[in-house]
Amino acid sequence: MAIHRISICLSDIDQSRIVKDKNGKPWLKLTIFESIQQTRLDDNIEVLQSASLEEQENGIVQQRVGRGRTVSSVLK
Repeated sequence: MAIHRISICLSDIDQSRIVKDKNGKPWLKLTIFESIQQTRLDDNIEVLQSASLEEQENGIVQQRVGRGRTVSSVLK
């Protein structure tokens, strides 16, 4: 198991893609993946605002909204 610490730039979020559930709570779909290359800040995690295949076909891209790093990793 790995523990990741991420930061998200809230001003980069496409507000039109925030959806509300049946209780009126807002949700944002994110995609988080480990990058092969670490940056100069030792970040190895990319955070993207998710886009479905249909959205991508309509020109909406998975926008980068954050980054992070693995802070702990425990192998089982």
